[in-house]
Amino acid sequence: MAVYLAFVHGSVGWVFVAILPVGWALLGLSFVAFSALYYWRYSVALRGPRAVTQLLFTANSWRVSRVAALDNELVEWCDAVILPYMLVLRFRDRGGRRFSVLIVADQVAPHTFRRMRVIARFARLPNNDSQSALR
Repeated sequence: MAVYLAFVHGSVGWVFVAILPVGWALLGLSFVAFSALYYWRYSVALRGPRAVTQLLFTANSWRVSRVAALDNELVEWCDAVILPYMLVLRFRDRGGRRFSVLIVADQVAPHTFRRMRVIARFARLPNNDSQSALR
């Protein structure tokens, strides 16, 4: 995950320096630095209050554990982006706020990543009446 963040932010920073005038490049680089710091705290260091530290799928429902919460929180499934080496799960919490959980293949054991992809594919299928009633 850290390599991915460094690559993406470094690429954007390099493009800013290569094509923009000095003033705009410095402004763009400051935004890139703030973005990198935010995503590092949230996704790699898990220090943001809304950072997800644990993800559970039990009894056909998703539960997340966050840094600021004391127990697991039931969340509503929204959708997923499934790529060969990355999985982005999107949820909605009780307050109606949407959030995403990014899982890179090298973050977890290979069999766990495979199982999470299968669950996400299954959850992405057209659902029964209970899911359509929520939308």
